[in-house]
Amino acid sequence: MQWSRRSRPDTRRREVRRDTGSELPPLPGRWHPAWAVDDPDHELDWACADSSAWQALRASPGQGPEVFMSEGNQFTLLIGSCARGTSTFESDIDVVRIGHRRAADVSVIPEVADVLGPLSYVDYDQATFFRLYHKGSLFIKHILSEGRLLGGSKSAWSLLQRSFHVQEDFTQEIESQLELYRWLRDPSQFEGAEYALLSYTFRALKNLGVFSMAQQGRYIFEKREVLEAFLPQLPEEDIDLLIRVNRIFERHLEPSEISPELLTFAPLLDFFDRIDRTLNERIMM
Repeated sequence: MQWSRRSRPDTRRREVRRDTGSELPPLPGRWHPAWAVDDPDHELDWACADSSAWQALRASPGQGPEVFMSEGNQFTLLIGSCARGTSTFESDIDVVRIGHRRAADVSVIPEVADVLGPLSYVDYDQATFFRLYHKGSLFIKHILSEGRLLGGSKSAWSLLQRSFHVQEDFTQEIESQLELYRWLRDPSQFEGAEYALLSYTFRALKNLGVFSMAQQGRYIFEKREVLEAFLPQLPEEDIDLLIRVNRIFERHLEPSEISPELLTFAPLLDFFDRIDRTLNERIMM
């Protein structure tokens, strides 16, 4: 499915809002594990504080962060491929809103002028942001290191960047995503829901790669780059299939670009066998 600037749907008005802490929607007709929560790209809720409030918060870590919030210390950030400068015309325009839910005016951002994907919000409240900030969340590192500030106090944001320390041990997160992949990798459970199967497989492998590379001190958040770094022996066409199916599934697009034969039982078994062989070089299955 191809869109031109003139004929494409008005995707920027078709806003998608992802609240943090929500579980993935159920796979069609199937139970899914309670730990199949959304990926690190959509972990969180948030806001910030000015210098004096932040110092007070650090001096009184048991006190709720809400008392240190002010209207001027809400933030809006551009994240993802548009912020990194690696977007294509198919990319989402990913915006994080901290402490508010006002619409973001992305029309003034030159980097997204030719991006046709939907405007996608990730919303964070104050309490969740500070909880994840103090935890050293990997997604907090993502938005602090790669996010482009569109609205909010630059000095307050800079203080948050300077004071942040990412966690060092991601063993629990790695085990959780590996368990999810093990559960997903039986195509016989997903007859008639192959797009859902491969979309969730993509997310599990991407998250597994993000956490595993971070365990080695390498912080990679771009989906193709992390899959290539984490599973270097996985054929490029398999990575392409995962990314394309996930995009189709998330955006409810017509699946005309994917050959139906690739999603039948035998090819899917071969597909997962290739992933298993590559994954076994990294992690004991």
